[in-house]
Amino acid sequence: MIAPVAYLLLFDAQPRATGVAVREQRDAYLLLSALPVVAYLIGWVWISNAISPGDASPLPYVPIVNPLEIAHFAVLFGVFLWFWPLREHAALRNGSPLFIGIAMATGWRC
Repeated sequence: MIAPVAYLLLFDAQPRATGVAVREQRDAYLLLSALPVVAYLIGWVWISNAISPGDASPLPYVPIVNPLEIAHFAVLFGVFLWFWPLREHAALRNGSPLFIGIAMATGWRC
C-alpha cells in the first residue's frame, strides 16, 4: 500500500516540487488519475477487513501497532489529504456527501 498512498501524497506536495505536467494540469491529475487509485485503496481496505483475520503472525497482536491497521490508517490519511484540496471543486461538489459518507464508513470499518 506504500506506492498508491505515496502517489496520493505527491499531490499534497508543493506545486514547484512536482513535475511540469502535474503543475500545469493539476486538476486533471487530481481528479482523473488519482480517483481510480482512491477507489482501489478504499476497496482494498474493505476487502482486507472482510478477508484478513488481522493477526500479524508471527508477531504478537498489539492494537493500533498492527501492520494491517497501520496500512489502513495510512490509506485513510492519504485519501483525506487527496480530498482536502478538492472539497470545493465543482466536479465533486454534488458528490461530496457521498465521498464523505464512504470515507466515514471506511474509517468505522477499520
